[in-house]
Amino acid sequence: MLRRARSEQGGFTLVELLVSISIGTVVMLALFNIIDQTLATSRTVSDRMEAQQRGRVVLERIAQQLRSALCVPSGLSNGALLSPIDAGDDNQVTYFTWVPTSSRDTTTPISMRQLVYDPTAKTLTLKTWTGWSTPPDPTTAPPDAGTGTQTLLTNVVANGQANPGTPAAFFGYYTTDGTSAMTTPLDASSVGDVDRVSVGFSVGPVKADPRTTADWASFSDDVGILLPPNYSSGIATGGPQCVI
Repeated sequence: MLRRARSEQGGFTLVELLVSISIGTVVMLALFNIIDQTLATSRTVSDRMEAQQRGRVVLERIAQQLRSALCVPSGLSNGALLSPIDAGDDNQVTYFTWVPTSSRDTTTPISMRQLVYDPTAKTLTLKTWTGWSTPPDPTTAPPDAGTGTQTLLTNVVANGQANPGTPAAFFGYYTTDGTSAMTTPLDASSVGDVDRVSVGFSVGPVKADPRTTADWASFSDDVGILLPPNYSSGIATGGPQCVI
């Protein structure tokens, strides 16, 4: 009886175990692949949303400052006024602006600001000078202490929309009703003709994978300076108009 009971005990053969393990491995690999694809897709969506938010905030800030650009006293004895755009090229623009904090703000000073794009580091930096009576020279005068130099964006590149003739340009400059970008760098005789500054860039998340730049968010804006243009016989000939 004991010998018969032992002979009737069931179990898996070695072949059955190997087949089961193989099937289980295939199923697990398929599940891991699905999870990996899901995580990658989720990460791509999250990165793009982050890039959209970063770019939108900075573009709105740039547009507000450029629209608020204004003419400033030159500090010369003849009382001449300087144009809102002080200097500009494909990768940087220097301008005078006043951005009040409220409708009754009378304390915020006029400032000189400079947006600088570094194509090597892929950064956009804002430099600020305030508290001056004569406009400073941005090539020699250090920006304000503390918040005078701010990195607005990292992982940012020009997208070719600021100046179609120069795809690598982060900034483009246009005269009143002009359709072709002005020649850069701007010289002293042309800065007074700038009526609009165009900005075009693509930006990724803070921690961007260089292999996913196709998923970066793209932005562009053609920002007009909110000052009336110069006129001749009732026709706008340039701008903005700087008169005392």
